[in-house]
Amino acid sequence: MIHNVRMAQKKKAGDRARKPYKFVRIKHLFVDAARAASEEIGHDLTQYVNDALRMRLAAEGKWPPPPPKPPAR
Repeated sequence: MIHNVRMAQKKKAGDRARKPYKFVRIKHLFVDAARAASEEIGHDLTQYVNDALRMRLAAEGKWPPPPPKPPAR
């Protein structure tokens, strides 16, 4: 079974209540383990998954992202 999780998505005009996110699919096996681990440390599943992704990107040298380049003149 696969679960859908939302992450970064472009914000629509007038949609102030929601933050940007994007759908990703996570296998049911991972969801159960991540949910249990997140409850142990007092986080919700979304925060746990975002932290895990950030740590993986940092380990691969891809986080934090480089600063934006100044606009060309």
